Amino acid sequence: GAPKGVVHYQHDMLAIAESNAVAQWKATKNDVFLATWRAFFAAGLGGPSAAWPFYVGAATVMWPGNPPGRLVPEDFARLVEKYKVTVLGGVPTFFMRWLASEEAMKYDLSSLRLTLSGAEPTPPSLYKEWKEKIGCELHDTVGSTETLHSFLCSQPGSDHPGLRPYPGWKVKLVDEEGREITEPGKPGKLLLSFDSATNFYWRKHEKTKASFYGEWVDLGDNFYMDEKGYFWYLGRADEMIKQRGMWVSPKKVEDAAVAHPAVLMAAAVQSYTPDEGLPIVKLFVVLKEGYRPSPEIEAQIMDICKEKLASWERPQVIEFVEDLPRLSTGKVSRLLLKQREDQKLLGMRKKMEEGKA
Repeated sequence: GAPKGVVHYQHDMLAIAESNAVAQWKATKNDVFLATWRAFFAAGLGGPSAAWPFYVGAATVMWPGNPPGRLVPEDFARLVEKYKVTVLGGVPTFFMRWLASEEAMKYDLSSLRLTLSGAEPTPPSLYKEWKEKIGCELHDTVGSTETLHSFLCSQPGSDHPGLRPYPGWKVKLVDEEGREITEPGKPGKLLLSFDSATNFYWRKHEKTKASFYGEWVDLGDNFYMDEKGYFWYLGRADEMIKQRGMWVSPKKVEDAAVAHPAVLMAAAVQSYTPDEGLPIVKLFVVLKEGYRPSPEIEAQIMDICKEKLASWERPQVIEFVEDLPRLSTGKVSRLLLKQREDQKLLGMRKKMEEGKA
């Protein structure tokens, strides 16, 4: 749909920089920032491309890109070496392609002290591989345009991929009735409160009423909290998948699939059986270079899903694709994939109606 206008005050830039760059990531004037997040995207504006370097007096590398092609890991690896970049930001699929690129891995990346992954969920398997091959920590971050940057992140010095709030943020989980959830493992909507969070949408009165409750902001994201107080992302409320009467987290399915050594990235969406139109989980898979789709790889992915997922969470169909559709922000668009599956369902129902006629 059309982008929402999110209204921010000027002081929001200062608040998010103090919370994220200084309090959490210990940024100083000696840092050099580089990010794939464009400056029109909140992750860039409220982070490495503007707010952070201005706030601490540091430098940032602005990369014009390679239109109309996608971002190339080798280009960014060259910039890291040339400008001694210390803090690198981007989307997880970009880092996956980086690790798979022999050319990108030839550059000197020893200046990096911190890598931040955001805009889409980071597979747990990526943490370990990045640290082993690059030598610096990679951290998952969760943010939004409404908050100007991120509000949850994985913790420095910890191999635990769970998320905790940035300094100064208040968060809580609530059920469908708005009651706070304190029980570990029980999913709910995440509500947020902080100085940089907006409190209304531009000329979107009804959307504003549905998303803001006093100091609290509802972004429509589902999480659960474990026994240690770490938050785990389940997916957007409008991206959850129904199968066998149960709700399935697309991220959980995708994390299981990328554990296979041949899988570069994956996206799980709502699909339907071809005969009766019953809701099922469908998994789109992009393989790494050197691998080709085969029944053997498909069976191996299914076996991994059997090990890691409950019976009602497992994908029923796997489709191999060359790439996944993306938004201008770099995020994988599950919505576009789901719309294709919805169109197939409509086509099937139309044929059935025509047959009855």
